[in-house]
Amino acid sequence: MKQEDIPHEGRDPTSPVFLLEAGKTKVLVIPSVFLSWTGEVLDLKTPLLRPLTALNEKLINLQKLLGNKNAKYIKVFAGIEQKYFLLSKEIVKSRPDIAITGRTLFGNTPAKGQQMEDHYFGNIKGNILEFMEDVDHELYRKGIPLKTRHNEVAPNQFELAPLYQEENLAIDHNLQIMETLIKVADKHNMVALSHEKPFAGVNGSGKHFNWSIVDNTGTNYFEPSKSPLKNISFLLAISAVLLGIKKFGGILRASVADAGNDYKLGANEAPPAIMSVYLGESINDLLDSIEKASTINEKEVNEITLGIQNLPKVNKDYSDRNRTSTVAFTGNKFEFRALGSSSSPAESGTTLNLIAAYGFDEIYKRIEAKKGDDVKRKALEVVKEIITETKDIRFEKNGYSQDWHEEAVKRGLPNAKNTPQALKLFLTDDVIKVFSKYNILTERELRSKIEVKLEGYVKRQKRLNTNMRKKL
Repeated sequence: MKQEDIPHEGRDPTSPVFLLEAGKTKVLVIPSVFLSWTGEVLDLKTPLLRPLTALNEKLINLQKLLGNKNAKYIKVFAGIEQKYFLLSKEIVKSRPDIAITGRTLFGNTPAKGQQMEDHYFGNIKGNILEFMEDVDHELYRKGIPLKTRHNEVAPNQFELAPLYQEENLAIDHNLQIMETLIKVADKHNMVALSHEKPFAGVNGSGKHFNWSIVDNTGTNYFEPSKSPLKNISFLLAISAVLLGIKKFGGILRASVADAGNDYKLGANEAPPAIMSVYLGESINDLLDSIEKASTINEKEVNEITLGIQNLPKVNKDYSDRNRTSTVAFTGNKFEFRALGSSSSPAESGTTLNLIAAYGFDEIYKRIEAKKGDDVKRKALEVVKEIITETKDIRFEKNGYSQDWHEEAVKRGLPNAKNTPQALKLFLTDDVIKVFSKYNILTERELRSKIEVKLEGYVKRQKRLNTNMRKKL
């Protein structure tokens, strides 16, 4: 059967079909959207794709306002890093807590954990390397070439990452990667654990969602340039994200809400549940200089664009060092670090797209409302306003400190400690309105989604407790 001969009703043409294999059985899997017979959304792919339409419209309209006639459409790209643990089947068989829950519930602290954090730099053992090679091979057969594979900080913890791809495809590939890890581990007499916090005292496992926006000319809106117009677009893109997170940081937290992730957030390289943005010293200094400018005139415009142009490229490394940050600017993209290792990245992708669409929409309206013909000056005036408005969500220090948690309360930042608290943030009036405005989910669909998630959370907790009592 040729790809063009596959039935197209509900099919996602941007994500290739693939084979799901089990022994001699092969099942053709066709990435698709799923709706109820009355048209309600039942999947995670539809809400992911819908805000892309709004984001494309709002960003391209803004570029036209700035005089950019070459930008016709945008694409969102993502790179999703996947962490996991590997254990032998024999160990798992001897531990009913791991077998049932995917994590340890009792036992002694190991004699050596990750005190020296030297596992990251150690040699990869032969049996693990054989496993990784088989994973490589299986993923390559599915059209998922890996860019990295390596040890992680905790004992028996590892990480892999495929090549940077269009967001929708990257998410579909991540789901296939998780399935492949489990199947290949089984062939090697091992168990791949994707629980977010399987062991006490060492790092948990998550995903880092690297995210950027590129137009048809190849312009990355999160990368400084030698072009003055592109540099203003860079500032506007940063401002759009800051504005979106300031307004809807709560649902960014809610997008990663999960029973397993509740155990991970807030320690051992996992960011806290407070949604803050880390920009790095150079970008922060630049924003501060814009905020302090008394008036935005032609001279100021030239100095600001020149300041961006001269940003040292080494900051792509420096800005990645604060591992306690939730959303970090990493030189030419944003990295959202709060995802759980077992979760689908689709909800985080949906939320990032949504907050960016909201940010660009708001920026366009503000520029249009200002008097005068100099659109660059008006754009930088709006940037200045947003820098002041969003200062509360910018944080460069230790996200684990008690001082930051107390300070976040003063700043009015949401800090949902668990999944039920986080999911309630989806049901505020502003969130319901923005989901409806950009045609992502109706209020009925949104409330249904939260009800299903809460029911799943309660049943999972109850089932695990019941099974453990029976075993013990």
